[in-house]
Amino acid sequence: MIVDAYCHVGLPRFGSLENAIAVADIFRVDRSVLVLGPMIPDYHTLFRVITTYPDRIRGIGIPFGKNESQQSEIIEIQLRAGVTGIRLSGDEILKYPAVPELIGQSERWIYAVSLMNNPAAVEALISWLDRYPSCRIATPHFLRATTENLVSPLTDLISHPRFFPIFSRHGGLGSQQPYPHTDLKPWVESVVSLCGWEHVMFGSEYPVIFWRDETYASCLDWIRQIDPGVSEEVVVSFSGGRANELLFESPRPHSANQQVDPLDPPPDTSYLDPCVFGSRRAG
Repeated sequence: MIVDAYCHVGLPRFGSLENAIAVADIFRVDRSVLVLGPMIPDYHTLFRVITTYPDRIRGIGIPFGKNESQQSEIIEIQLRAGVTGIRLSGDEILKYPAVPELIGQSERWIYAVSLMNNPAAVEALISWLDRYPSCRIATPHFLRATTENLVSPLTDLISHPRFFPIFSRHGGLGSQQPYPHTDLKPWVESVVSLCGWEHVMFGSEYPVIFWRDETYASCLDWIRQIDPGVSEEVVVSFSGGRANELLFESPRPHSANQQVDPLDPPPDTSYLDPCVFGSRRAG
């Protein structure tokens, strides 16, 4: 089973639900976590994701608004709609502390980004995990070409039993070497020594994977390339077993109908035609 723990969706930049499903079918991705892209508050699409494919898709929302009151309101709407979690940057975690509290009270995930140089946000997340024992944190793009940031409190967060790094954006996080980006290996080995391979999940960052001229096959096989001695059990876990267990085998959040206005007029997304992807990548 392939479970992609981090894909984007949302018009106009990251495409439609139909695009995401078509591309997943082409590359035999069984289940996906679709995340609204930064500053793309296409909640209409996100809520369709949740209700249309309840067994195949999980939805992750984003905050939006000019102040904490507006941010809290849109978070509450998304939680009622049944999102599995919310994507937050380190700055957002600190600027609007009511938002992670709402997420914690609803026992959802935080998909945390931009933490490497933000120890205050890392400490806030550790405290959040302690206050909300049913919650979990995933961190997309958790790769670097240097280990200089692997110090406390980040190492304390990585070691937490409810922390799950997503190794995505393999070639776009500072590597100076061609695939398989072996200069990432010291970081990978250090992170795995703290949390174990059983905590690490695969994410493609669709559709950005194609903008970087990467492929699903190369990103999935990357684990064997970066660690030739890795066991088949670890490969299965990384490719989808762990994400399936954590995000799909447990009951999904209750979904209540929430009305939001779709983007009007609908933007042109022909540049994300899955047929183009298929002709370039399939096989």
